[in-house]
Amino acid sequence: FGQVCAERDLRLRLYNTCQGQASVSALEALDFQPAEGGAILFCHTEQTTFELLAVLRSRGYRVVVVDNAATGIEAPSVAMDSLLAVRMALHELRRLGHRQIALLLNEPRESGSCRERIAAFGRVTAELGLKNCPVWDCKTSRGGPESFRTPYRKFPFFLRAHPEVTAVFAANDQTALGV
Repeated sequence: FGQVCAERDLRLRLYNTCQGQASVSALEALDFQPAEGGAILFCHTEQTTFELLAVLRSRGYRVVVVDNAATGIEAPSVAMDSLLAVRMALHELRRLGHRQIALLLNEPRESGSCRERIAAFGRVTAELGLKNCPVWDCKTSRGGPESFRTPYRKFPFFLRAHPEVTAVFAANDQTALGV
């Protein structure tokens, strides 16, 4: 994404709101005017998305919301179909012979997209007749490098607790890279 922006002579600045500070306080770091660009809100909880969206809009910024299944957000958005993604992955894992598949989480359960993935996992495992498919949460406290390190550190504990599991469906890229 950064390379595409550079090729088009667009400036890209990342403002991390997942390091424990209040998300709205991260807006103080914005160093461009609304006419110079917009904001992309990526993977926040519903409450944080609403807060950031309200503040950014009140200041005149254009905003796109990415990967958040929050209901009632009226903004341009890009999101995936969690049910379809989970269905495709679990069908493939089942085709490969796996019957005890775990969903591995590494994001706040308050996130709309996280809740969607959990619900989709439960629905599809039931449709496929899969039993004893645990949902395991790494409980990462914040984003950034921790979102990779935490699954890496905690995954051996999961394997010892669930030796029956033959496949893992990681809920997001950071989790997959961590394990």
